[in-house]
Amino acid sequence: MEKNKFIEPSETVTAGTALSNCHSISIFNISPVGVIMYVNGAPLAAGMAYISEGVYGDFNEQKYIISFEPNTNLGKALIVRKIYQ
Repeated sequence: MEKNKFIEPSETVTAGTALSNCHSISIFNISPVGVIMYVNGAPLAAGMAYISEGVYGDFNEQKYIISFEPNTNLGKALIVRKIYQ
């Protein structure tokens, strides 16, 4: 497997769960300033990201729980997955 060849499916989500099903996942808080995103309980301010590079050759199948405070109506996350071919 060549690590430099990959596909990057992405999606925008609100609160809920996201399955990684990839080799590397990045979850960006694209909410307005003041909205805190929580990924499995870890707080991230607007503009910050949770990144799991994974281990070369291993497929990440973790489930991530995403929530927002104080206003969940404004909360948005951009999820980018890398799947190496």
